[in-house]
Amino acid sequence: MKIPSLVKLPKNKQFSFRPRYYDPVMEDLNERVSKIKKEMGEEQNPQKQSRSYINFRSTVNKKGSNQTRYIRLAIFGILLLNGYIWILYGFSLIFKIILLIEISISYIWYRVQKGKKNSV
Repeated sequence: MKIPSLVKLPKNKQFSFRPRYYDPVMEDLNERVSKIKKEMGEEQNPQKQSRSYINFRSTVNKKGSNQTRYIRLAIFGILLLNGYIWILYGFSLIFKIILLIEISISYIWYRVQKGKKNSV
C-alpha cells in the first residue's frame, strides 16, 4: 500500500536513444545524390522541410502545479496560525487544534479514497 504524500512527483520519462555513427561511404553517397538532384532541379523546397527543435517549456500539468501551490500555501498558513496561537495560549491549545485538524483531514481523505474506489 502506498503512503499518502502531499507532493505529487512526476512520473519517470521514457526516451529512445539512437546512437550516432559515422559512415563515410553513406555520407559520400548522400553528397553525390544531393548534387545530382540540384543539377536536375529536383531539390525540395527548404521551407517545406520540417525543423526539429527542443521545447524548453515545462510539460507539467498546470492544474497540478496550482494545486500544489495551494497545498503549500495552506500548510504555511496553518504553521503561522499555530505559531500565533502558541504565543497567545501555549502548547495545550495548539495540541488540541492539531489533533482536531488531523482527525478531520483523515476523515476527508478516507471519504475521498472511498469515493475513488466506488467510481472505478
